[in-house]
Amino acid sequence: MATNTCTSVITYQSEDDIYLEPFYSDREALADTMYSQGKTASMPNWVEIGADPAVAYRLWVDHAAAQEFLDYVIANAPTYNITLVSTGIQDL
Repeated sequence: MATNTCTSVITYQSEDDIYLEPFYSDREALADTMYSQGKTASMPNWVEIGADPAVAYRLWVDHAAAQEFLDYVIANAPTYNITLVSTGIQDL
């Protein structure tokens, strides 16, 4: 079984932006698909760490998987009028 080695880190302007529909459901569907592809070892793959509720973390088996998820979010956020403050990948 694969092991998660990193997290994607996305800082939104507000916590409300994280849960804005249908973007939230679209990201969950992508995460489910990526789990089926072995790109995360856990589902759900989000984690709650840090004090800022506008920051979303997800677990991934490698940087390529984390970057794939980030690329999707970065490309699609403007469609939903969401401004991202920052994105990145952190090793566990």
